[in-house]
Amino acid sequence: MNNLLLSIARCGDVSNAMRDNKHPCHEIVSSQNDSPFQIPEPWNGNLQNAKILFISSNPSISSLEIEEYPTESWADEEIQEFFLYRFSIPYYRDKVRFWTFVKKYSSWVLDMDVNDKALASNICITEVVHCKSRSERGVPECCDYCADKWLNRILSEFNGHFIILLGTKAKRYEAQVRESGKLVLWMPHPVSGKWTDEKRKSVINDWKKTAPTSK
Repeated sequence: MNNLLLSIARCGDVSNAMRDNKHPCHEIVSSQNDSPFQIPEPWNGNLQNAKILFISSNPSISSLEIEEYPTESWADEEIQEFFLYRFSIPYYRDKVRFWTFVKKYSSWVLDMDVNDKALASNICITEVVHCKSRSERGVPECCDYCADKWLNRILSEFNGHFIILLGTKAKRYEAQVRESGKLVLWMPHPVSGKWTDEKRKSVINDWKKTAPTSK
């Protein structure tokens, strides 16, 4: 698992795409105007031990002054530790709106209190596209390339039973994800506001009934 995490984080396509404006990843890697470059985000959480895997489009980007995020100069061990234990980092735990939604949905799936400290260890979050950008810039151009390269390898490392796809970009790969044999659900991205919490909870509860177990 750690080898895959580092392979994504140190993806060789980044440097190639920066030089080649015809590379499918050129737009997204060029969207980072600030220096140093914030490396691709493999996943957050313990992929092998989590019970739920969330998949969305691509990670957004924030200033390094706000969140101390890995760059190419970080050691391999530091990168591994960051992504494995990111849910314990105060900024991510307390300030990231997306994480608040994910915890809430996970609490419904696993019948756990949203404030239960054990909840985070059951959650893993990954993306179709691993490079960071604002407002999904560059995602349409590179999503198929990135998914072809990494998605199945990530799914093969996930030992849990539940996979939740969030947003229209992730929905494109629903058939591919279902081939993993896991229980798969699609919902609109949390920040879209297209579904109320009441509807999301109802959909999740109905979905859970199709599973051999909800634990």
